[in-house]
Amino acid sequence: MFNLDEVEALCNSLSQAFKQSIKRNAIKLPPGAERCSPGEALVFWLADWLMKARLLGPDELRLVIDDLAGDVKTFGDGLAGCNNLGGRILKLPTAKLVFLDRRHVCLDGRPLFVDLKTGAVAEAIDYKPLETIAYNLTGLYLRYSQALKSPNLEPSEDANRA
Repeated sequence: MFNLDEVEALCNSLSQAFKQSIKRNAIKLPPGAERCSPGEALVFWLADWLMKARLLGPDELRLVIDDLAGDVKTFGDGLAGCNNLGGRILKLPTAKLVFLDRRHVCLDGRPLFVDLKTGAVAEAIDYKPLETIAYNLTGLYLRYSQALKSPNLEPSEDANRA
């Protein structure tokens, strides 16, 4: 479990209103919650990273977070369990958030595509994408959780290169 104030403090690109929306709508934390699960923290960190990437407008960002928060949370909670193996990690599970031609988004392994223009959800898309942009949720989790432990490290910096 993470301290919720510390998780939110790392998300300096998100407005207070958006943070409240994530707590209330995307991850459904009870009012006054002081702690959050690793998966709930990952939802915050994904929103922060996507805001910094400037790939999406505000409505698209909210759509991505609202529609995919459950799967991101489940993945993050599972990943955290693997990360507590006494420092000896042989192989971590991976998941990627994938944008297709900046029109659709999906989590790899999940057979649903969210249309960023209409908000519709489909089991398949009817075109071959030219452009794909993928974000590794494992790397995102590790960077932000490391930044919680190292106050001088920004999540956008790679802890292995510092």
